[in-house]
Amino acid sequence: MTSSDKRTAYKQLSEEEKKQHHIRSENKRREQIRSTFDSLVKVVPDLTESENRSEYAVLSKTSNYIRQLRVDNQRLLQIAKERGIEVPDDLKE
Repeated sequence: MTSSDKRTAYKQLSEEEKKQHHIRSENKRREQIRSTFDSLVKVVPDLTESENRSEYAVLSKTSNYIRQLRVDNQRLLQIAKERGIEVPDDLKE
């Protein structure tokens, strides 16, 4: 089905069907966002599944965690350099 066919089919829906389609689409979008935030909670050490977490808290703690990882990475790269250890380019920033 081409996008033109989809538009034509959508136009033929009743207003109630369009409304229900919109609601389903919005619920799907929200679930995808929730799922992505849940994934962040699983990998960011400062976040726990039991705490009441706002989107702001998740994004803020994730950002802090990434910054710390970058600092740690730079420190490890410096140690490797001092010890004469060759580091592959894909591991460098």
